[in-house]
Amino acid sequence: MDRQVLQVNGLTWHLKCLQCSVCAVSLGHQNSCFIRNREIFCRKDYNSTFAIKCVRCGHQVSPNDWVRRAGNGIYHLTCFACFFCKRQLSTGEKFGLMENQVLCRIHYDLMLNLRPMSDNGNDLYIPYLPKLPKRPRTSFTSEQLQIMQTHFIQDKNPDAQTLQRLADMTGLSRRVIQVWRLVKDPDG
Repeated sequence: MDRQVLQVNGLTWHLKCLQCSVCAVSLGHQNSCFIRNREIFCRKDYNSTFAIKCVRCGHQVSPNDWVRRAGNGIYHLTCFACFFCKRQLSTGEKFGLMENQVLCRIHYDLMLNLRPMSDNGNDLYIPYLPKLPKRPRTSFTSEQLQIMQTHFIQDKNPDAQTLQRLADMTGLSRRVIQVWRLVKDPDG
């Protein structure tokens, strides 16, 4: 009969039976152990199994860490940065979440135009940023196209005054004319 027994959380253990349920290391001579759902853990395995982890880096969040909460996730302060441009976001700054990835406002807006929201609504979470309505697509008349094509054949790189004159002639904005020129001739 084993004479050495330990009392842990109201339960009695033989010295050789008190071991971590994950790594099986003996805990009989340790100063502490952790119990959850009647399973015993060493400190390392308890922390890796049950500790709160940063959504971005996956490392444990300690009680002394500065954190940000977004959606259902917790992020280290340094991990709360745009997934694309890596810029750390400030308190109060608008952002979006896409598949647990933090996006700054600019990249979130770009992604909204590239990727539709999923049918079940779980794919895209926007806690602080309302969905922006899409602007209507510009349609050109044959007269507008003829005016722009004729002009850009003569001058591939018009100045601001010329763009304004074209805008007045066509009834389009200068920005629409610039975008049309870039789409038509990306090298121009």
